Order: sequence, then structure tokens, then C-alpha cells
Amino acid sequence: MLGLGVYIGEGSKSHGITKVVNSNPRIIKLCLKWFKEVFDLTDKNFRVRIHLYPDNNLNETLQFWSRELKIPLGQFQKTQIDTRTGKKMFKRGKLPYGTAHVTVRSLGRPEHGVFLQRRINAWIERVMR
Repeated sequence: MLGLGVYIGEGSKSHGITKVVNSNPRIIKLCLKWFKEVFDLTDKNFRVRIHLYPDNNLNETLQFWSRELKIPLGQFQKTQIDTRTGKKMFKRGKLPYGTAHVTVRSLGRPEHGVFLQRRINAWIERVMR
């Protein structure tokens, strides 16, 4: 139930995509543990995309997330850097390692693809009644 609760707050509700986004590695690790224990996923099922800001150090951030999540850099996708202008100065440095977007890949197993998202959505509907 804890994993489902975290997913309700931090997970993707898009159809067909199972993804968790957060800046706190402890939250992401909790979700990874939930995916592995409840849905029989492995580290190979995960892809990571990092969202950064111009004041973040790209290499340091990638090393941080790879080390924290124990996912090799080869499973990381292209990093997104927010280059919007006019952002408030007081927000700089608030997310020293940006946010991690962890997406589940099915690797050819239907129960880890769209069916996984449907299963999670059904559980969410059930508990949110």
C-alpha cells in the first residue's frame, strides 16, 4: 500500500506509461523496490531521464543518480536542461541534483508494459473510492 500511495502522488497517470518522478532519491528507491518486489521487475526494466537546471553540474548529477539508484549510466536517457529565462533567482540551487524520471520498460513482457499501468490504475481506482 505504501508503494501505491507514493505512486498516486509521484507516478505518471498517462495511459500506457509507468513512470515515477521526484527529486528525492529515497522516494525513487522506494518506488523501485515496490516495482521489483510486487511486479517482479529487475534493474534492466528501468530507464532514467534527469531534468536539470543551468546551475546544476551535469556529470556530478548523473554520477549521483546512478550511484543512488544503482542503475548504470547506460540506462540513462538524454538529460533535459530547463533553459527558461525569467526564472526567479531565489529558486536557484533548490534542486542540486534535479529530478529523476524513472520509466518502466516491458522488455518484451506484456505484464510489464501497458498491463502494468492498467493494473496500477485499477488499484488506484479501488483505493480512491
